[in-house]
Amino acid sequence: NGKRVMMLYNELEFKGSIFGLTAFKNLKRTFTDLEVVLFGVPKRPDDLPEWIEYHQTPGRKLLRKLYNESAVFISPSLAEGFPLPPAEAMMCGSALACSDIGGHREYAIDDQTALLFEPKNSDAIINVLEKLLTDRELRIRLAYSGNEYIKQFTWDRAVNDFEKILTEN
Repeated sequence: NGKRVMMLYNELEFKGSIFGLTAFKNLKRTFTDLEVVLFGVPKRPDDLPEWIEYHQTPGRKLLRKLYNESAVFISPSLAEGFPLPPAEAMMCGSALACSDIGGHREYAIDDQTALLFEPKNSDAIINVLEKLLTDRELRIRLAYSGNEYIKQFTWDRAVNDFEKILTEN
């Protein structure tokens, strides 16, 4: 479903979930067929609209299924190191929309592997999601290129790079 969007929900302010939720609520007015899937550790927030699907601490198998069924993954974080959920979503074929921060920049290249938006800006999230929800060709291109790009980040490569650094000195 090209209108299915997924996001990690977290109550910590720096994860930016509030900005994603605000964008989803506004987008639902225009895109009545919008499907939103959230997952996270906390229990389902009491004020979460019924039309938003929520999975508390999903197992690996279910999480992989949710990633695979989502057309777009959004990560509105304000700070990250190397965030895994967006990378995992890319591996499963979701197009990525994420805040323009250092951690995302490890694998999110604007208009090549993802669409980036200004942090703390729900309107910027809405603009990016509108593009991905209406431009199937763009969404699929980003999903394919993101999937190919993220494959370079392997344990073997990380270990080899680390060993190389250790032997250089």
